[in-house]
Amino acid sequence: MKQFPSFAAAVIAACLSLAVSCCAPIAPGARTDADTPILIMSWNVLSLFDPVDDGDEYAEYSVDRGTWSEAKYRARLDALAEVILRAGDSGRRGPPGPDILCLVEIEKKSILDDLAKGPLAACGYRHRAFAKAEGSAIGLGILSRLPLEGARAWGLDLGGGRERPILEARFSKSGQPFAVLVNHWKSKLEGAEVTEASRIESARLLSRIVAEGKATSPGLVAIACGDFNESPDEQARVGGRYPTAFMPAAATVPGSVGLAGRGSLAAADVDNNEPIGSFIGFSPWDDSEGYSYSYRGNRERIDGFVLSPELLDGRGLDYLDFEVLDKGLVDDTGAPIPWSNSKASGWSDHLPILLEIVARGAGS
Repeated sequence: MKQFPSFAAAVIAACLSLAVSCCAPIAPGARTDADTPILIMSWNVLSLFDPVDDGDEYAEYSVDRGTWSEAKYRARLDALAEVILRAGDSGRRGPPGPDILCLVEIEKKSILDDLAKGPLAACGYRHRAFAKAEGSAIGLGILSRLPLEGARAWGLDLGGGRERPILEARFSKSGQPFAVLVNHWKSKLEGAEVTEASRIESARLLSRIVAEGKATSPGLVAIACGDFNESPDEQARVGGRYPTAFMPAAATVPGSVGLAGRGSLAAADVDNNEPIGSFIGFSPWDDSEGYSYSYRGNRERIDGFVLSPELLDGRGLDYLDFEVLDKGLVDDTGAPIPWSNSKASGWSDHLPILLEIVARGAGS
């Protein structure tokens, strides 16, 4: 399994762990035809721990303390799988579930194995990748039916502590290479403005990863997803008072042709509040209703996808659809229903989101 070379001294691998596996033949009926859309799901599943105490799990997920158990773990996997299996159930050919499943806030790669071999066995997820920073309780995971052609965990040393990694996975469809980059940026728990610098650094890392990928793999398109902990319109939300990780892509910014008013720029200059960076992409939220998260009644779009402009040019891989899965997953106020240990029920405080892309002919 290929792991991509480092591109800058600021990027560190020593503090990151990466696990990749490929196992079992592809499931019967799996989609391989060129014109069949690829469905990608991204979901922050909220603190998913296995039933083994390693010392870094949260207190409410400790077997020794009696707050967690094998039975609750299996019940939780079943509950999550029930939702995952809904994806693509509207007449799509082949096995159920998304073709690529990106999960945020999972403890270990073994959880991916348990899902793939257990309640998601019918999905044919033979390719798996997982990454997290050393000392972190939770990480990022990918399950895929599509062959995984390479994987890398990227991270930054900011001097004041190590950030969560970005998990990059490489795939191809009809000869078109594409990268899926799973993110979990710093939350606003300590305050939106004071934590923005960390999200900006994560955004800059994302921009550099995309630039490196395009330089070394001609034709590569990028799909960033995950929990960014800020909305695509964050700059407007804060009234332009300070730079944000997502900035609107103006028509004057190189690379934003066709995205003016629709784009999100994954970087910002902390000195003059001007957008910089190389990854300028389209946020499907721009054309969609809904939300993915609700905090104190405030509905937000902090989970999302950011797409290379090439996915909107009608050639090669192309953006097709975006959707939020919310049916049965929210309470009477519209807030997502998180997992409850005491009730052994629920799902997550985030809603899953779906992206569909399709391979088109060069002349279409």
